[in-house]
Amino acid sequence: MTLKDIDKTIETLEKFGLPIDPKLIAERDALRAKPTSETPIYDTMKAHASFPLTKEKCDCIEGTVSDLLADGPNATDPGLLLGRIQCGKTDTFENIIGLAFDRGIDIAVILTKGTNALLDQTVKRLEKDFEPFDEEKHEPGVPVVRIYDIHELKEEGITKSYTTNGQKIIIACMKQATNMDYLLRLFRHKCPFLLDKKVLVVDDEADFASRNYLTVKNQAVTDEHGKPMAQDVENKLAVISRKIDEFRELTKCLYLQVTATPYALFLQPDEELYLKDGHVLSFKPRFTRLVPTHDKYIGGKQFFEESQNDDSMYHELFCAVTPKCIQVLGSGYQRYLTAPISSENILGLTYSLASYLMATAIRNLQEGEEYYTSALFHVDISKDDHEYQKKLIKRLLGDIDAYLKGNNDQRVATALKMAYNSFTVSNQKGVAQGLIDTKMPSLEEVKEFLKGMFDEEHIHVKVVNSDTDVKNMLDKKHGELKLHPLANIYIGGNILDRGITIKNMLCFFYGRDPKTFQTDTVLQHARFYGARNLKDMAVTRLHTTTAIHKILTRMHQLDEDLRRWFEEGKDKMEHSVPCIGYDKGIKPCATSKIKVSHTVSLKPQQRILPVGHQAGKPEKIGALDKEIQKKIQSLPGFKHQDADGIFEISREDAMEILDMIQRTYVYSSKFNNLDAKNDIKELQAALARCVDFSDGKIYA
Repeated sequence: MTLKDIDKTIETLEKFGLPIDPKLIAERDALRAKPTSETPIYDTMKAHASFPLTKEKCDCIEGTVSDLLADGPNATDPGLLLGRIQCGKTDTFENIIGLAFDRGIDIAVILTKGTNALLDQTVKRLEKDFEPFDEEKHEPGVPVVRIYDIHELKEEGITKSYTTNGQKIIIACMKQATNMDYLLRLFRHKCPFLLDKKVLVVDDEADFASRNYLTVKNQAVTDEHGKPMAQDVENKLAVISRKIDEFRELTKCLYLQVTATPYALFLQPDEELYLKDGHVLSFKPRFTRLVPTHDKYIGGKQFFEESQNDDSMYHELFCAVTPKCIQVLGSGYQRYLTAPISSENILGLTYSLASYLMATAIRNLQEGEEYYTSALFHVDISKDDHEYQKKLIKRLLGDIDAYLKGNNDQRVATALKMAYNSFTVSNQKGVAQGLIDTKMPSLEEVKEFLKGMFDEEHIHVKVVNSDTDVKNMLDKKHGELKLHPLANIYIGGNILDRGITIKNMLCFFYGRDPKTFQTDTVLQHARFYGARNLKDMAVTRLHTTTAIHKILTRMHQLDEDLRRWFEEGKDKMEHSVPCIGYDKGIKPCATSKIKVSHTVSLKPQQRILPVGHQAGKPEKIGALDKEIQKKIQSLPGFKHQDADGIFEISREDAMEILDMIQRTYVYSSKFNNLDAKNDIKELQAALARCVDFSDGKIYA
């Protein structure tokens, strides 16, 4: 009998008050406890997914788990899940955890960026998405999944019975020293039985805090007279990085890195290290899986590629702001104390506010119901400047309100008219492209709606520059910033970057302008990327300086180059390494993240050759030397040399010959050339990169 037949029989017997055979109940319970498939957790997650998982996403999830569980000498080295900013990485790694549980993993530890806000957001998201596995709600044959914030476990730990009968555990832990200590104590002392369990660590934003190095100055080296000659300098792991390594060694866990900005990860050394404070585990990914980009995703392609097309709805996205405006906002607090700010210097700010409020009004009129939107102003990290920016924005909002009530302020009138014309053009192009089918309300309808927004106090300005601010503003159900009035203007800095989700953002005002931009940091500021409503995109605007916009465009190009490298399968090719792009004024990441790495910069007209090598003795390399000569002379192009002896060869032949040549070299401390051991590898990596731009042609 099937479970359905037994349930129907028992229901009938109960209905007529007849006795029920205990064997029938036992058989029912056994069938309920029996898994309905080999992957009940993963299958249940797919069945409850908000959006159906595409084949590409399933391939990513299943391939990642297979790669993680693959045996081998480097099985505990990290794997990487690489996805674009706000493209659905969290949903993907949750499904990876679910499938890993089905395949034998007992405990998943999720390391989050070191802020309480992001930890809260992560836990809320986990509780929502793993709700079908709650002890009270899980279906027959589906294991219980228990979710904890590490703070819940620091006193009592985990009840041992919670790890039996197929039950699974997820622990969310901040990448912060005290929280990492709680995690280590949980496994070492409070619940040592956990060390018998199979553990998967998911390091969310793995390029942030997980790997940093410190430089330690030892006692200065002196000459025979005691005069200082040089400073003895050594490197060691930063505290959080050290504690993560401790946990990895303690649990022998599988390790999955997750990020959209992997530059520091790829620039890590290839092997384990021994630094001042001891053994350092490998942190460079041993495999990389790409999170597919869904069809609702809006990112750099729209903001920095399609926006270059005059006929595109995205052509109007960028609004130029003068450097003077950014300068005033970035140092406005001190200026405000001494002299008033000239209105001419903040025209860009005036326009951004007028266009944002108009965009909110347009979207409400188009939707025909309350539609909550957001704007983010990210110019500086100083809390004093944030407070000044809030005062200035409120003053300008007052000017807009006064104009709508009859004050003849031509600055506001011009800004509103320009914004409306720009939105009209975008809307027309969007309709022509078939992206949207919305109609533009009239300018008078928009102004009337704006009056109502001011009268009904539907505009809030909020400074968000601390963990507590974000935590108090998070929606408890979805873990996103709350949007209470119709227009929500957020002012903040770095606290509003990685992992924080802000819905319906119609305005992003960006003014961070350091001497050198770090790609991993700046790209993570792009909170306007993600699943976006195309109707919103017709009235969305990015406000920044022309110089910063050029930097952002170049960063996007370099980032896409890296992703294209993986999409074309170069990570499977021997002698090929990911090339991390940089440009004038751009570096991939903070130096502290790659302090112990050996990197090579490729520049035009640069010579990359092996140096300091020592040739082996003739009696040892003679046969190999003849083999190399024979290989070269047998190449198809060898007979077609030009007057200078140059001929064309394939990439594969070039790499093979270089491998053979390296075998003729000797590296030893007695020759003082150990540092040159990687020269051939550098040459091969540079050659592989250059061949990408030469249709595979190499001249020998």
